[in-house]
Amino acid sequence: MSKPYTTFLFSKFQRLFSKAVWGIICCYFGFISFGFSQQIANNQCTDVSVLSGSMGMKATVGCMPFATSAFNTLKGATNHRYIFDYQGGAPSNYKTTTDSNYTYPKAGIYVVMQLGEKDGRATRSCATVTVQDTTPPVIRLQLCVNGLATLTLPSDPANKYDDYGIQWGDGNGEIINKQTRVVTHRYTDQLPKQVRVQGIHKYGKCGGSTVRTISAKQANEPPTLTKLAITDANTAELTIDNPSENGWLLYRQEATDPFASSGKTIRMSKETVKVLIDTNQITCFKLMPTDTCSAQIESNVLCVSYLKVTGEGALNRVSVAPYRYPSEALQRTVLKNNAPWWKANATEFSRDDTDPSCNNKTCYQLKVETEKGVVLSNVACLPPPPVLCNLLGNVFIPDAFTPNGDGFNDLLEIKGELSQGFKWLIYNQWGSIIFSSTDPKQGWNGQQNGQPAVSGAYFYRLDMLDKAKRTFSKRGSFLLIR
Repeated sequence: MSKPYTTFLFSKFQRLFSKAVWGIICCYFGFISFGFSQQIANNQCTDVSVLSGSMGMKATVGCMPFATSAFNTLKGATNHRYIFDYQGGAPSNYKTTTDSNYTYPKAGIYVVMQLGEKDGRATRSCATVTVQDTTPPVIRLQLCVNGLATLTLPSDPANKYDDYGIQWGDGNGEIINKQTRVVTHRYTDQLPKQVRVQGIHKYGKCGGSTVRTISAKQANEPPTLTKLAITDANTAELTIDNPSENGWLLYRQEATDPFASSGKTIRMSKETVKVLIDTNQITCFKLMPTDTCSAQIESNVLCVSYLKVTGEGALNRVSVAPYRYPSEALQRTVLKNNAPWWKANATEFSRDDTDPSCNNKTCYQLKVETEKGVVLSNVACLPPPPVLCNLLGNVFIPDAFTPNGDGFNDLLEIKGELSQGFKWLIYNQWGSIIFSSTDPKQGWNGQQNGQPAVSGAYFYRLDMLDKAKRTFSKRGSFLLIR
């Protein structure tokens, strides 16, 4: 249980450190002397062929970034050079510096090697420097509606401190060791509280801190399913806001069955989770408390919704399923290529798209807006309608004909599916029009101004209109052979 701050002897340190916990830390540490031994391969800090030097360090333990300096303590020694991150092996393999000051940017245990000379002989000495990590601790803080706060230190690389100082924000605080991963505290009022958790390294008098604000209002705020989006035939993605960071169980409802637990727990303030769905039935989701902390609170409900598109000749027929809870659907909008296309009312479930794209596939998606969340259906796409957009795909013009009067291949004719707005032009080698027709059944007999046209290459252009009055053209060439 937490105790009033007056029970901690830290007041004289308040001017140096933060309001509460750093004061506790200073008294907690006192004046401690310590040493470390660094195990490294092929350690040549001591070598019988060189004299033993003597080196002092301004400081050997501190927080990153940690600035320190080395100094010589061997009388008569000169020409000092330093290796501030010696990791074993011959010192000649390292770049040395004559600067005795150094700043370590990262946490770790480092070996400092001093090289020097005395009376014509080499000297060598080493010291160990420990740089403590100050990454803020990772915490999970839960406040129940009855004022009971639970602070959890989850397993996380950031939580490597020896102890943790906690300020609860109401004049109470405590220090817990690293074995204590869960601690509780009860508030007696409904006011917002700022909770600070300070990591404490036993050596170095430092550590990062994490500050969180909690309130009774936040504790009573239910989680929200903000979005449910179908990602493929078997999967959807739920986006969740959980301002209280209390624990919640994800429940699912299949068709008209009652809601049942999925076994998935939500604890983070914002989470995105993947859920399994079945396109043959409607699945709904909601969050319910994992314990009695928020027993009377649950989230909103979101249900998957589906869309179907079929090609019907020159149009696309778009069908949408009714929402599982119709009264909660404030707006249903069908998006066409990501842009709003059809706002369906409560009784509309099908609409024909008479203007699909002829250049690319056309994609549709249903967007259902509820009071607190959005549902995005599957995305259904169709290629351009052949009847509407491939008017000339089934039109064939021979690449040669022989108008010599033998009854075979004497007429150049167009074969295939011909639509309205038909116009056919034939050009000679100089680009002059020598034949034109708006009758799909009329062919060219190889005559120009009543005389046989000369053998050779000729060119044509064929124009037709689709149902939307758009012009489609086909160009090509053929040979006249006599």
